[in-house]
Amino acid sequence: MSADDAFAAIGPAFRDFAGETWLMAGLAAIIAFLVWGRFRDVQLQRRLAEEGPGIRESVYRDIHLFMWPLAVVCFACWLLSGRSPEALGLTVQTGAGWLAAWAFVAISTVYLAWSVIQVLISAKARRAFLKQMEEGGDVSLVAPETPRQHRRFYAVAFTAGITEEIVFRGFLFGVFALIMPLPAAAAAGTALFIAAHAYQGVKGMMRIAPISIILATVFIVSGSLLPAMALHFLVDAAGGAILYVSHRGAGGPEARQFAV
Repeated sequence: MSADDAFAAIGPAFRDFAGETWLMAGLAAIIAFLVWGRFRDVQLQRRLAEEGPGIRESVYRDIHLFMWPLAVVCFACWLLSGRSPEALGLTVQTGAGWLAAWAFVAISTVYLAWSVIQVLISAKARRAFLKQMEEGGDVSLVAPETPRQHRRFYAVAFTAGITEEIVFRGFLFGVFALIMPLPAAAAAGTALFIAAHAYQGVKGMMRIAPISIILATVFIVSGSLLPAMALHFLVDAAGGAILYVSHRGAGGPEARQFAV
């Protein structure tokens, strides 16, 4: 196909998409969220520097207060456009892809559990992890350091696992797939997902790129958001636990606080 033919094929798709009022509204909501989120991140980072780690609970509240409504808006816009929840990825599938996705989630669960155990029992593992995090981006806005923050971080992981998959995998992949091939749609949706983590800096965004690609692959292979939601939650929950344990020095005098 020549370049002229390619543009001729894409043109009608863009015109059709421009007529999808509800999908455009959902896309506009996501863009507004990303712009506002970057502004809010700067404010919170300034407060963190001035007031200390106690503001993290405000960060956690913000995540709940804005991600759930955004997910509901995207879901509603999807339904109002005349499409089904199943087409968004909220479905139970059968077949090899579905089974392979859940097998991968199971294997990942074992790996993540072992990673948490490693930092619990090994000071060397804790030091290595903290060094890796220092070199790989800034997670100070969300990293739990107190028992209370650690407990509340699991709710944050749950919110992220459900809402971010609906918004950045289900909705965006579905919208972009209307105007471009699925691999390109997945790349575009993944890029926006990574952009939503701009508060971690360039290194942090590069660090989450692999898991972003994995989540996209799990979704595409399984044909469902459910395995991706489970994996997303597990990765975030384990990451929060590892950060907490590493900062608190589990295995030493403060190890008991991990279980509080």
